[in-house]
Amino acid sequence: MAFLSSISEIEVACTIALQFFCDSEQANVILACSFFANFQKECSMPKALKMVLGAAVFLLALVLVLAFLGSRLIKKSLPDLEGRQTVASLQHSVTVFRDSYSVPHIFAQNEADLWRAAGYVAAQDRLWQMDFSRRIVRGTLAEIFGPEALPQDKFLRTWGFHRLARRLARHLSQSSREALEAYAAGVNDFINSHHDRLPVEFSMLGYKPQPWEIEDSIGLSRLMAFQLSYAWFFEAALGKIAAQYGDTLALELLPAVRANTPAIVSQQWTLQMAPGLERYIKLAQSTRTSLGMPAAALGSNSWVVSGSRSRSGKPILANDPHLGLTLPSVWYEMHLSAGDFEVAGVSFPGAPGIVLGNNRAIAWGFTNGMVDDLDFYLEKINAPEATEFWNGSAWEKLTVIHERIPMKDADSVQFVIRQTPRGPLVDDILAGACPDSFAISFRWTGFENSDEQRAILALNRARSWGEFQAAMRHFTAPCQNVVYADTAGNIGYYACGVVPIRRDGKGYLPYRGWENAGDWIGAIPFDQMPHAFNPPQNFIATANNKMVAQQFPYYLAVGWEPTSRIERITELLAGNAKADVDFFAAMQNDVLSKHAQYVLPRLKGLLSDTTAGAVSDTVLSETEQQALLLLGDWDYVESAESVPAAIFNVWAWEFLQATIKDELGDSLLQSYTQWPTLAVRSLEYFAANPASAWFDDRRTEARENARDIARRSLQQAVAFLQERFGDLIGDWQWGRLHQLTLGHVFGEREPLQYVFNAGPFPLGGSPNTVNKAEYSFFKPYHSKVGPSVRMIVDLAEPDTRLQVLPGGQSGQPFSEHYKDQIQLWQKGQYKRVLMNRERLAQTSKNAMLLQPATARE
Repeated sequence: MAFLSSISEIEVACTIALQFFCDSEQANVILACSFFANFQKECSMPKALKMVLGAAVFLLALVLVLAFLGSRLIKKSLPDLEGRQTVASLQHSVTVFRDSYSVPHIFAQNEADLWRAAGYVAAQDRLWQMDFSRRIVRGTLAEIFGPEALPQDKFLRTWGFHRLARRLARHLSQSSREALEAYAAGVNDFINSHHDRLPVEFSMLGYKPQPWEIEDSIGLSRLMAFQLSYAWFFEAALGKIAAQYGDTLALELLPAVRANTPAIVSQQWTLQMAPGLERYIKLAQSTRTSLGMPAAALGSNSWVVSGSRSRSGKPILANDPHLGLTLPSVWYEMHLSAGDFEVAGVSFPGAPGIVLGNNRAIAWGFTNGMVDDLDFYLEKINAPEATEFWNGSAWEKLTVIHERIPMKDADSVQFVIRQTPRGPLVDDILAGACPDSFAISFRWTGFENSDEQRAILALNRARSWGEFQAAMRHFTAPCQNVVYADTAGNIGYYACGVVPIRRDGKGYLPYRGWENAGDWIGAIPFDQMPHAFNPPQNFIATANNKMVAQQFPYYLAVGWEPTSRIERITELLAGNAKADVDFFAAMQNDVLSKHAQYVLPRLKGLLSDTTAGAVSDTVLSETEQQALLLLGDWDYVESAESVPAAIFNVWAWEFLQATIKDELGDSLLQSYTQWPTLAVRSLEYFAANPASAWFDDRRTEARENARDIARRSLQQAVAFLQERFGDLIGDWQWGRLHQLTLGHVFGEREPLQYVFNAGPFPLGGSPNTVNKAEYSFFKPYHSKVGPSVRMIVDLAEPDTRLQVLPGGQSGQPFSEHYKDQIQLWQKGQYKRVLMNRERLAQTSKNAMLLQPATARE
């Protein structure tokens, strides 16, 4: 990213050298320098050449010496995982076992010490990631990256995650405050005792972390809620299209979910908003992308079967949340134990508690609820002072907030945020976005007061369905589908989170702020949210699909994920009367596309449709006909080795592009397809509705139809693949096109990717397979989103969990645990994570004793 221009070339060179010389001894460095010096001295050569060679030798020696010194620095920054360490805030000693993948198993004598140790251990592995995340929350990226990050800071401060965190901190329960304060104390113990042994990123950027505060942890949870919200993008993009082509055509780009597909439980637009929303979409997209939060990072899978459908006789639960795939990994694995409190799974680095996982009585998993949790409003502003807005009956004062944004190597910038009672105006980050008499505001459920920390802690402690429900009543944002299983044999599901009730019962297009149609008049009561307990089919599955099949009294959303994943999951579960963990693992890695099974026959049907004349009926080339023959024999499995998978995915994208690009143009098309849900649902709609007016290419005088577009797009797809991989069709393998690079923030800077990134790797799957591999249409077919963790728990053996990360436990690129799980993840394999203390003591790779500063009874 452009942020990294603040890192000097010598720092880059030395960092690259470090990866080669980390294990070198000083003698080897000296010998190497000596050899080159003597070689230059003794060889007979022109003086000018000697000078050039001498300079080269000097630079090489300098790099080698710096590499040697840097290697010591790097090794010094790696955490001590053995022996005794002093943690000042502890009251009693804490034991930490680490397995062969460095997953910490923390055993404390009380919960306060447990959270202190959890903060300390998380900081050992992920301190720079935690600090970078809180800088996103605070909007202080420009302070370390310089002026290039100023637009992102303005965007983040407009959302106001840190202001919100300070407000939420005033409303915490006692249990939440105690856990957050203890966790922060542990993080600060590590910072204070390792101020001269910090991860390499701090050295390269030239700063040290400030003390950790409870607001930092609170802000991280709201940042994740922002990442999982789709309405910020969806409503703005759809509204812009409606502004140009009217509601009828716009809603064809938001087709309804196809009928008879599984559920979890059996307006008028105004042109004044268009310029502002288009600029807002672009800034939001660039901010999220630069921070490793792709717009597509919304999906997940989870399912659970009862004991009557499992080989073990107990429920089995699986979960794989789909988020941006980065290094370090989004999740941090932990096992926490103190007295009768014990839980294991994955956490967010920087926040106490296990978000996804199990204790000895229950297991749970999350998928994004996909509810519509945000609305945009066009506001009338009293120009020229722009300090008042029209509330429908009178001019009302805007709240004005002044903030100072510090910048590296530049003067700080004063930034003004204006907001209505609903929420902030986006215009202050969009110069010239709207006429002076209008502005755009938004309201989001994430702005509401809540205590998610209380929900997570109670969930970690829950032992029954009733205690699970009681815990999740406190969960506000983001709305999640939560699946449940317990050792008593029960399974369940609950949609947890706040869903606003609008006065007009809608919410998918922007509102006029001075009218009351878009007022939020309440929230759907928790007891009336979709839920199920021990359903008759003895399984529950969620894949961001429509929550309820029957008529529901409230508006939830229209942005459900396409049905391909939930159809395949349901098909597999219904077809296996006795599942086990191996079957669940195969399901999580399944790459058969029900989407392709639906779309491909319809695309081929359009090619042969003779009921409507085509503008151009050119004969397909031999290669194009061969591509169709391969598609005819395809089993719809999108493996990395599959040639038909590549042909289909490219043809499908070219078909959609040829259908709508002439109307939308490059910019709006890119905005629309940033979230592939819309693109995939539209593709399915167009393939099945050849009479749509979108098929006519407005750039030509002739009137094109669906047959023209299908033929043209097939030819473009074949031409693309030929240009990319040559004429030999057997070389058009999907994995050569569809690849994943696990990227670090620093990996955007050449040539730091060789140190900080991993990949690229060939991938199977697509946005529409159970093993989701979301790709960008505008960086064709490079995956950015997928399973951020895979987890399987058999409640017959709750103290052993199958789990794998696309990365590793450590956030330090020179650690052996930075990316040691990638190969497992790629191959669809898992590691076993234990909870039994005796077995851990016998099998752990490392054991560490954390002790208080002074002995206490």
